[in-house]
Amino acid sequence: MLQLAIFGPLVIAAALAGATPANGVVWSADAAHSNVTLSVSQLFISRLTGTLPIVSATVVTAADSDLPLEVGVVLDSADMTTHDAGRDAALHGDRFFDAARYPTIRFTSDQIDGTNADAFTIHGQLTMRDQTHPIVFATHRVQLGLNGDGKRRIRYEATGGFRRSDYGMTAERGIIGDEVALQVVIEAVDQR
Repeated sequence: MLQLAIFGPLVIAAALAGATPANGVVWSADAAHSNVTLSVSQLFISRLTGTLPIVSATVVTAADSDLPLEVGVVLDSADMTTHDAGRDAALHGDRFFDAARYPTIRFTSDQIDGTNADAFTIHGQLTMRDQTHPIVFATHRVQLGLNGDGKRRIRYEATGGFRRSDYGMTAERGIIGDEVALQVVIEAVDQR
């Protein structure tokens, strides 16, 4: 569902709004198999890419469907990496993600459009640097299987994007693009 590049810290917040339906299933992300990748243009000729582990994510579905009813994600902006220590330090600094002041990035769904888990749209709110803006993800279920301990496991993939300037990240305009592409993978385990 999300992809993060040069702009390291994307802590997508997992505060699910509302109560779980009576017959609802709560799925929690397996952090070892879930992540966000960010990508942004650099000098209009190349792309910088980084990854950010998902600290927590929760997906709520009806008991008889894999189509989410609610999604919430939290990321730790200080854990973002582009595999370049100098660039990562700059991205964690106050000109970009300002991870010391804003250690988390949050996403909370508002609405899910679609009737089939193979292709649906998630509308929600992305909060980072103490600012919240709407964001949309094109999403699909990739697989459903059993965990080693017999628990059901599901994988969702989503793509979306945001403008970094909307969140006050205006440094290095002309060198680094404004549009940040996101690719999100959430592999979650049935908590029943």
